[in-house]
Amino acid sequence: ILAVAWSPCGSWLYAGGEDYAVTIIDANRWKPVHRIQRHRWVTFISPSNSGTHIAIGGGQSEVTIVDVENNWTLAKSFDYGGVIPLSASWHPKDHFLTITGQDNSISTVETTNLRYAQGRFLRSRSCVLAIDFAPDGRTICVGNEDGIVSFFDISSSDDIVLVHETVIGIGGYMHIRWSPNGRLVAIASGNTLVLINAMYDSKHLGPRSRSRFTVRRVLHGIDAAIESICFVHDGNYLAISGQTTSILDVRDKMNCVVEMKFGVVHAMDCSLDGSLIALVGADKYVTIVDTSHPSVHKWRVIFALQYETVGTAVAWGPVGIGGLRYLAYGGEDNKVNIIEIRTQEETWEKVLTVPRGGKINCLHWNQNGLLSVAVADGSTTVMDLAYLKHGKAVSEMSYNWQRQGLTAFMEVKRRQHEMHVVRWSTPFQPGRKEDGSDLSKAGAMESGNLIALGGSDGIIEMIDTTERRHLHV
Repeated sequence: ILAVAWSPCGSWLYAGGEDYAVTIIDANRWKPVHRIQRHRWVTFISPSNSGTHIAIGGGQSEVTIVDVENNWTLAKSFDYGGVIPLSASWHPKDHFLTITGQDNSISTVETTNLRYAQGRFLRSRSCVLAIDFAPDGRTICVGNEDGIVSFFDISSSDDIVLVHETVIGIGGYMHIRWSPNGRLVAIASGNTLVLINAMYDSKHLGPRSRSRFTVRRVLHGIDAAIESICFVHDGNYLAISGQTTSILDVRDKMNCVVEMKFGVVHAMDCSLDGSLIALVGADKYVTIVDTSHPSVHKWRVIFALQYETVGTAVAWGPVGIGGLRYLAYGGEDNKVNIIEIRTQEETWEKVLTVPRGGKINCLHWNQNGLLSVAVADGSTTVMDLAYLKHGKAVSEMSYNWQRQGLTAFMEVKRRQHEMHVVRWSTPFQPGRKEDGSDLSKAGAMESGNLIALGGSDGIIEMIDTTERRHLHV
């Protein structure tokens, strides 16, 4: 016998081990009344605190949840990654089940649907490919594999409201970026680029749209599929990348003013102040472009850092005192790399590498120093790297300070699905909406710590990492 446990009510005694079964013993008569067969030996038996379920683990690398009230029938089972689970413990209110095993890790599984609050859970029919927040934090834009792009108003604490929906293209990649001034939304799908006005502009629009979103420009038949987009200089220019990288003048009918050749670019990101663009792709380089000059023709490459694999994600981080900047990038090597850039000297140094369980699909850094990572294995990792904002070079910090990036993080896991995109909201500015209602009471997350993530399961999940509340769209 390897495991034994009492039911919380004291009526049942559970025992299991090398007999490949869990035996239920009636404590009033001290007689076995039921057997739950297993394929291999039993290593642990963990009844829930309410007594309604039992978690059973064993030698087949499987954890099984049994429904006690339904004659101990199978309620749920899931694989434990090829290793043997050794112990499990329920949350005091049975909201979570924590499991340990031979992989030297602690895993926590959500066991209730409490986070799926009524009116706050929508499931897309297809993969979620792109997400972005409006700069004021009140609206989120979501695109899926069916080519449907939806705009949701999230400023209310009561409801999340669909305010606009359009169809761009079906299949392939999709990218969505809101301009820093909040006036424009750029959406790229395949060989099509759509520019949408997010505010009324009589110079470029016809009649005012009831939802305020109206198509401003559509570019069809671009030479190659668009792999990445980003706004530069507060939305005056839009950079699009694929086989080549083109800079389009938003003020001049989206005409191409400069074409740069960096090979196939899979991801790029513009710094918050618009002075730098970072690009990664198939050429196995991380390229940094100085875009600080008002004239596009005077933009220049600062340096190109050789990368040992194909790059798939890149994101600018916090700006430290004294010109220190931080850049995160990752790719098919299943690692997140952080480099420190001294912009005045135009030098760089790698300061951190964090291995993940799959290809890095997306990176995004919020203004509070939290770096989020969407991984192909279905996980999203959030690392607290706020200590990088202190303006002191990492090489001058103590070892314990440097290792914070390896220890301070949380992870959201979706089994058997791939995580495609993750985005942070921008800090919310309290004020009044167009209808005059007070935004300070809307329940929005003023800190900018609201994170949205989506993947192949079609769920867009929003998590407030400040107050640890969970919302689902």
